[in-house]
Amino acid sequence: MKILLDMLESIKIAWHSIIANKARGALTTLGIIIGIVAVTTTMTVFNGMQAQFRQSAGAVGADVLYVSRTPWIIMGDWFLYRDRPNIDMRQAEAIENAFRGRAIVNRMVDTRRDVR
Repeated sequence: MKILLDMLESIKIAWHSIIANKARGALTTLGIIIGIVAVTTTMTVFNGMQAQFRQSAGAVGADVLYVSRTPWIIMGDWFLYRDRPNIDMRQAEAIENAFRGRAIVNRMVDTRRDVR
């Protein structure tokens, strides 16, 4: 019973405080609303990005094999991969010959410079 009376008195004090300081109450309420909207928006954007990533990764398919000189995501020391030789045409043709009749091999160049 004492807990109920204490809680009622706390609510009564809080209500009188809000009535006495309307601007503070309004700003506090506004801050809470902005915080909830910000968290909700962030989570919505994150979930959308995650769904888009899964969809694009699913488009690659489970039956696709990529061969490259570096991993797609480098975790750690980049210098371990930097000096690896590029895959040349001879190696690409060897991969194509190894999979002939069982898979389609598509050679691709990905670079940030002019290809001539």
